[in-house]
Amino acid sequence: MGLKNIRWVAIIFYLNIIFFFKLLINSYKIINFNYTYITILILITFIFFYVYKEILVYKRYKVAVWSLIIIVSLIFIYFNKESVIMFNKSIIEDLDLLNTIISSGKDTNFNDYKRIITVILPIFCLVIFSFFYKGITHILLILITFTMLFLWYLGYETSVEASLFYYSLIVVVDFSVSSNIHNMKKMRTHNIREDINSTSVITQTLFYGCLIAMLIKLYPVNIEGRYGNILKSKINSAITSENIEGSLNEKGYGLKVSGYNDSSFKLGGKIQLDNKEAFKVKTDQSYHLKGSVKTIYTGNSWLVQYEELHNMFKNRDTNSRYISYFGEMKKDQMYIETINIKTNTLFTPIYTIDINYPESKSIYKDESTDIYKSSNIIKEVYKLEFIDEYRMKPILINKGTDYAREDLYNYTQLPDSITERTKALVEDIVKGTDNPLEKSKRINEYLESNYNYSLDVKDVPLDKDFVDYFLFEEKKGYCVYFATASTVMNRIAGVPSRYVEGFNMPKEKNYEDFYLVTNKDAHAWTEILVDSKNMIWTIEDSAPTAREYESSLSENMPEVNINSASDENLMQDHSKDIIDKDTGDEGNDINTNLNYRDKGNYILINVIIAVFIYLGINIVTQNRRKNKILKGDYKYSYFYLERRLKTIGIKREDNETEKDYINKISNIKLRDTCIELIEFLYKDYYGDYKSTEFKGERFYFNLESYLRKTQGISYYLYRNIIFFRVKTNS
Repeated sequence: MGLKNIRWVAIIFYLNIIFFFKLLINSYKIINFNYTYITILILITFIFFYVYKEILVYKRYKVAVWSLIIIVSLIFIYFNKESVIMFNKSIIEDLDLLNTIISSGKDTNFNDYKRIITVILPIFCLVIFSFFYKGITHILLILITFTMLFLWYLGYETSVEASLFYYSLIVVVDFSVSSNIHNMKKMRTHNIREDINSTSVITQTLFYGCLIAMLIKLYPVNIEGRYGNILKSKINSAITSENIEGSLNEKGYGLKVSGYNDSSFKLGGKIQLDNKEAFKVKTDQSYHLKGSVKTIYTGNSWLVQYEELHNMFKNRDTNSRYISYFGEMKKDQMYIETINIKTNTLFTPIYTIDINYPESKSIYKDESTDIYKSSNIIKEVYKLEFIDEYRMKPILINKGTDYAREDLYNYTQLPDSITERTKALVEDIVKGTDNPLEKSKRINEYLESNYNYSLDVKDVPLDKDFVDYFLFEEKKGYCVYFATASTVMNRIAGVPSRYVEGFNMPKEKNYEDFYLVTNKDAHAWTEILVDSKNMIWTIEDSAPTAREYESSLSENMPEVNINSASDENLMQDHSKDIIDKDTGDEGNDINTNLNYRDKGNYILINVIIAVFIYLGINIVTQNRRKNKILKGDYKYSYFYLERRLKTIGIKREDNETEKDYINKISNIKLRDTCIELIEFLYKDYYGDYKSTEFKGERFYFNLESYLRKTQGISYYLYRNIIFFRVKTNS
């Protein structure tokens, strides 16, 4: 492989590797990534490979080099045994650490990968360079494609979609470089001196690459293939529940999906919410829909206890405890269709009896929390059967509480960070009652009456307990503040409770008899344990949603406290919402009905634009070809001749000379012109004679006239404008 080819190979390899790491950075949230370190590793490996393949020509030199490497390595290992052993142990520890961090959804650091990359990347580079050297230049692109598919299936859809532009660009660059190498090899085979204009190659490659990438970026990525669900079902049936459990937790819902801070790492702080549509619900009235239950309070975050996920397809009778506790009650129904939210969690009311989902075999349930998850991102409509929580309130109050079970630690746990003044406040609030439900009611009323809802909050100091800071210093906050305080205060009062995240549906339907749930309906609340034997819970909610709060600003609802010094931005946002609603509500119904048709029109318009751009580029390119030939460029003319004759079935065989090939042309006039072209090529190659006498105009018009007569005008235009290209660059 010549120096030019190796240069091209190095470029294509480096672009692919950088894209590969960029994909991993976005998916696994790698911070402080060191591109310089990666580049140095690749450069050292490339220099070694180049010296080994291009400079060490004789086999004995290569054997000597490998022998020297092995001897030096053995000597180093012998004198540094402990360091080598520690290094190997460190790699294993790094792998374990990364597995733990990635499973929990936290950010990873480049230093956690550094030792692993140092060992694997040079070996990987040498293997890929070997494939490239043998002409197999697409191997790395194939590996990257499979990596993207793998990450997409694991649930990193956002990262994969964000990488589509660069992936498309790299595909074009890969194939352009491979084509360029192939053409140079072909020129050497034909004994034609290489005279490639690198600037022209790079410019055209980047232009077409960016054009194709932008068109792909415009294409709606949410449209699914016909057999997508079938494929997923086949894969899921081959995976055990134990293997699937890790990925289920990674893709589960949390308020961070809706714009809040991740409560598993940090409670409270400044947030920015949008009104992006999450899903729509068809049911009789508004309900709390839970998506996540957290039980371990650390003082500044909530953690999820270990989930025991059971396949619902194998355990259909999982909620019989509700029926045994409440008796035979009327079952309500609910239909949920996701819009923009991407999670594998199925949102459910508190007393859900059954779920009907197209991929029922992929649904898993945690019995302790009543959280339902799928092995795939939820994209289909699902049906719920449940018992209305509002009808159950009187029954719960009449039955009272039963905390006979002793294994309730997860619902009473409190960290050492709880302050004495917080405990004293709770004791004062619940003084005079031993009834757990009455205690919970008093705590709820206290929070509603004494604290303001606000998104304009400060970051919580790291050395402060979150609940203490909210109750005595901040004294305002959004749902996370109220729900955390409520849960912790109930526990201090001796009432088992847990922290829940999900959505509180809007009070009014939006269109077509549906409730339209958005990110402003994302919410957190508290569940209070009523009966420990049957694990029956009830909802306590002391805060409005962001949507409800914004409505209260305009309606001046007295039951919601408004902080006069804050939330100016929310007022502005609300005014904008009113304007949008006034001008847009009438069209909601039409827009929904035309949703799929709009998608189709969107695709059609993009296809038409792409076709016109493609035809325009081909016409311009064809004129450039023509002008080069008319100016007497006989090298280019020969490549043009080969490509054009292929369209009528005249191909040059490997064992044919150029003149034998030309003699296949039946048209005498064209054949004579082509023989003249071959003679000019021979003079250039063997005699270094640059001729200006080649009649490009006569050659071009003789060739095109012959092709028009042979192919017919329709097929000629098709091959000449729509589906024709010359694989050479000059």
